[in-house]
Amino acid sequence: MLDLSVVLLAGTYHGTEWPPSPARFFQALISGSRCRFRRGDGWRSEFDDALLWLEAQPPPVIVAPPHRVGSSYLLFGPDNDMDLWVRDRLSEARGRPSKKPTDPATLRSQLERRPTYASGEVHYLYPDAGAHFPALETMANSLLALGHGIDLASGRARVLTEKESVGLKGERWVPDPGGTERLYAPVPGWYGRLEANYRKWRLPPSETAHTVDARRGTVPPSVRGVTYREPWGQDFRPIHAFALEQLEDGRPFSVSWEDAMEVSGQLRHAVSEVFRSDGADESFLRVYVLGHGEGEERDRRLSYAPLPSIGHQHVDGRVRRVLVVGPPGPWDSRAGSLSSLLDGARLAAPGAAAKACLVPVPKADPVLARYLGPSRSWSSVTPVILHGHDERRGRVDIERTRALLEQAFKQAGLGASVATYVYRNAPWWPGTGSARSMRVPAHLATWPRYHIRVELRREMRGPLLVGIGRHYGIGLFAAGP
Repeated sequence: MLDLSVVLLAGTYHGTEWPPSPARFFQALISGSRCRFRRGDGWRSEFDDALLWLEAQPPPVIVAPPHRVGSSYLLFGPDNDMDLWVRDRLSEARGRPSKKPTDPATLRSQLERRPTYASGEVHYLYPDAGAHFPALETMANSLLALGHGIDLASGRARVLTEKESVGLKGERWVPDPGGTERLYAPVPGWYGRLEANYRKWRLPPSETAHTVDARRGTVPPSVRGVTYREPWGQDFRPIHAFALEQLEDGRPFSVSWEDAMEVSGQLRHAVSEVFRSDGADESFLRVYVLGHGEGEERDRRLSYAPLPSIGHQHVDGRVRRVLVVGPPGPWDSRAGSLSSLLDGARLAAPGAAAKACLVPVPKADPVLARYLGPSRSWSSVTPVILHGHDERRGRVDIERTRALLEQAFKQAGLGASVATYVYRNAPWWPGTGSARSMRVPAHLATWPRYHIRVELRREMRGPLLVGIGRHYGIGLFAAGP
């Protein structure tokens, strides 16, 4: 694979998006190379061929370091409209003063800037460049800045094996139609437009009138917005949503917030039964459905999340909806038809008659939307269960609690994504109860649990499940409030 990488030398980036888009990197590559070779005779046709090849490639995978968005600040500077003030002065000198003279004080703009801080390399991974690599290597070494002119940068080009590319350190952003981060990528014809526009700007002012369009010269000829999957470790988690209905009359069926675990157990049993009747083998049921895997297979399983009703002051918090959540990545081929298999499936406690059945929920459901986001602020609806004791000599040790919480975030794939968090025993959402009032299985009952509110560094989509009870729907978060 071709690895075109950039180091932000000052650790700052003033572009509006993160990571820096492939289109922005493409422009920076051209700018640095032309700055180095434009005035001399070093520019070669191989550079043109390499850029034409690069703009025709599919959007790259991007590996970027963790980042932090800084505080905004204001800049004041003159507009590009001082020619209006000059025109007025010339008119006055010729005895034809303007009826509405331009005040220079009004031509100073107030601009807001918000830097992004990141330390490390940003990698753009393309297919092997073949014969174009020497030219791309020279241009990458010529890169000067990425973002604004003050964001000094250094570039390089390498050829990596697939194993080496997977081992690159940083957050991996992958093009995905289901992603949430929209970045621009170069398209065929863009390099020609940039060059033509630059040549027009170099002409004398009298020859450039009405011929230069700076905006059209720097945007792609046909905009290609590419959605990238955010690197929250959870990546894209496929889901199926269902509502609970009574068997007798089809009216909504509900369970109290404290008994949500009973619903997740019944849901897991129902999923295993429909797969078994569909001919699934026992090893698939044991690992993927029931979650009895070992090692790397431990989290390669379905999660079952009861959804308490939340969203306004007088809601009762009862469970009327459920989610079946797949592991990160696409559905297992045998799970693609789960929605149709579970339509009408019955939920029953062991040894008891079924009282409720499942019906699909539309994605526009307002309660479901609370659990799917997107948002930067998330608050737990069911408590997060930690994986170890946080007491020392009979008293809660704050440092130990903090370490356990941060490890829980890391296990859920959120380690580098959490900016701040607050934990407590009391609930965040009306209709829900304290962390200790949730009924949990015996093997989870002795571990500490808390309600948590987190602020993430960027928006992300749910469902967000954290803690050792996350596969049972304990440790479920909702966006806001």
